[in-house]
Amino acid sequence: MKKIFIVNAKAGNGKAKEIANYLKNLSYSNIIYTDNKQETNEVANYFKNDDCVIYSVGGDGTLNDVVNGLALGNAYLGIIPCGSGNDFIRNINLETNSINLGKVNERYFINVVSFGIDASVANKVNLLNQKSKSKFVYPKGILLTFPSFKPVELTVNNDNKKITILAICNGSYYGNGIKIAPGANICDDKFDLYLVEKVNKLKMLYLFSKLLKGNHDKCAKVQKSYVTNLVINSHNSVICNIDGEIIQDSNFKISLQKEKIKYYQEDDIKLKKLIYPFMGK
Repeated sequence: MKKIFIVNAKAGNGKAKEIANYLKNLSYSNIIYTDNKQETNEVANYFKNDDCVIYSVGGDGTLNDVVNGLALGNAYLGIIPCGSGNDFIRNINLETNSINLGKVNERYFINVVSFGIDASVANKVNLLNQKSKSKFVYPKGILLTFPSFKPVELTVNNDNKKITILAICNGSYYGNGIKIAPGANICDDKFDLYLVEKVNKLKMLYLFSKLLKGNHDKCAKVQKSYVTNLVINSHNSVICNIDGEIIQDSNFKISLQKEKIKYYQEDDIKLKKLIYPFMGK
């Protein structure tokens, strides 16, 4: 099967370029460098109906751009993670062959959509990454966001709420390995929804400590449910985190799509070593 590698040349502080050179040494020739989100989307869209594997070579943002290009097509998705977080690949195992596809307004997603403090942190992290890359960017994003954060007023399926965290999860991980949805399954045809309404700063710190350990769903303040569709509205524009990408709007329609993304189980042992270290972590 033909293999197309879409390489985010800026990803991983040069790691993506190193991987591209490695691919060339393995005699792979369909290596396409992209400089921005639109190019990544367009390249994936160009090949999406071919009998091929389209690899995302970059971080979770690059992966989301690739997914938006190949969605509803015939091509398989491959992932070679080399970004700052590499969260989605942690959901993949040796039995994965399809992935639920979600949609927020006009944008597709396969991992997590969130509102509240975690979306604000993701926004801050993206801004920090534009200035300089650092392995400590997520902790720094949390420290800079926490003191001034105020609960977000949203209408969730016609219920008015002041929320601290609202996460709609296809995958389990976000924020560089934080296990927001421990029981999530990327092919079970539903999203795990986690909701924390307004809490004081002290309680928020306690919940964060639980979240970092992955046992927050035992806390009384954490509401968990399962959804396939959700309508969220706000009087003001709010930050929404979609697979690590940030949009701002006041109206959001979130839905599980009937179509799935086909995932390719790698057959080249020399490529496997680029993928497997992250799986299941």
